[in-house]
Order: sequence, then structure tokens, then C-alpha cells
Amino acid sequence: VELRHSFKGQFTTTINYTVTNDVIAQILKQNTEQRITFLTIDNVAEFRNIGIAINAPIKPVKWWNGNVFVNVFNNRFTGTYFNSFTGNNDPINIEYTSFMVNVTNSFTFKKGWAAEIGGFYRAKTVEQLNISQPMYFMNLGGQKQVLKGKGTLRMSIRDPFHWQQYRGSTRYSDIDMKIHNKWDNRNVTVTFSYRFGKNTVAQARRRSTGANEEQNRAGGSQQ
Repeated sequence: VELRHSFKGQFTTTINYTVTNDVIAQILKQNTEQRITFLTIDNVAEFRNIGIAINAPIKPVKWWNGNVFVNVFNNRFTGTYFNSFTGNNDPINIEYTSFMVNVTNSFTFKKGWAAEIGGFYRAKTVEQLNISQPMYFMNLGGQKQVLKGKGTLRMSIRDPFHWQQYRGSTRYSDIDMKIHNKWDNRNVTVTFSYRFGKNTVAQARRRSTGANEEQNRAGGSQQ
């Protein structure tokens, strides 16, 4: 179930409630006698999610445009896990309330310069049957108009400070495991684009399109 409300066509609020039965998830299983732990896929739990999300544009000054997305949610997994050592079906009940924030900012300066800064943060949460520690990263970018505005030189840097990594833990029944994955996700991309043709053609097309739209609206209002 999802309810959505838009204020002035910009600020959007979404409330959701989801229940999924027989969740197919990657889970850890263990043979305690042989001291073997392995990863498999199984239907072990029911998943319930409830949350509220807000998406809002920001424009503190003329040269600064941005967007903020905030999501506060509660995840819960309930089910049973077969303990091969005891032969019992042990209960699973993992629940956590968390939030995530995604921010994008673009800045327009004089002489064709522009910059972008974006960031993501997700607090401690439940993902499938894992308790995931906070995760965050930042992206940077910049561009310059060249060749009398016909060319654009862009550069973007992903995760320049090497912040993105995964830390978590799995604890249920006879499973007790910590996870730490760190990968090098950093990269730099440089692109150049050039616009051919005359700008007057595009401007004429925009004027023609605008006139047609106005005519269509006028015709529609008469019906």
C-alpha cells in the first residue's frame, strides 16, 4: 500500500506499507558438528516494511540548485530457521528502524563554469537477515563551456575519498558472523560534447513549438 501527496508540484511525501510472505533470501546455514558455514537461498521469513519518504528541491540562491531525498523506515523479518545441530526450528525475529538521505547539488558560476556535489548516507539497518552498519559516499563533478558555448568539457569523480564499504553482522540461531566488504569503487570520467548547427534553428523550433502549444490550448479551451 502506498499513499503519495504532492505540495505545489515540488515537495512529495510518500507513505508505504509492505508485507511479503515466503521471502526468498540469501541466508547463512551452518553444520555445527563439521564446523562448516555456507550461503544458500531459502524461504525462511516474512518481510514487513513501513516507511515515509520526502523528496524536496532546494534553491538557496540563484546559482545553487539541489534536491534532498529522506526516507525513514522500519524493516522486520520474522520466520524460522532449521538448526541442524539441535534439529529444531529456531525462531527468527529481526527488526530495525533506520533512515537514508540522498542529496544532490549543482552550482552554476560565471564564464561557463559549473560544479556538482552529491552524497548518500544510510544508517544502520536490516537487509534480509543481516544487520548492516552505516554506509555513505560522495560524488563530485565539474564542467566548463568552451568554444563559444558549443562545447562542454565534463569531469566526474565517484567516491573520491574511498568511503563506500559494507560492514554487517548476522546473528540468529547457531549463526554468529561478522562481515566486512571493502572494494575500490573510485573512478574518474572525462567527457567532451560538441553541439553542431546554429542555435537560431533550435530557438526557432522552440518558438514554433511554443506557438503550437498555445494554439492547441486555445483550441482545447473552446471545446
